[in-house]
Amino acid sequence: MINNVSNIHLDRPATQAKILSIAQSKGLSVQEYNKSIKEMSARYREAAHKKRLSEIDKYVVIAQALHIGLLSDLLVITEK
Repeated sequence: MINNVSNIHLDRPATQAKILSIAQSKGLSVQEYNKSIKEMSARYREAAHKKRLSEIDKYVVIAQALHIGLLSDLLVITEK
């Protein structure tokens, strides 16, 4: 599940259609929403790849994603 978050391909047509739908439901432009996704994904990827990162720190990163309301959206976007 979480592994998908760090491997999002925003340029795929099916992904773009899902992003457009979710962005519109949140009152955001696709550009604003994509930026939010890229920022959250980059934070997760950076944290997950640090060798010294503790399990607690990983949960903090995930909690930050939940706080900005993107994790559930990312799970929808990465559904196959």
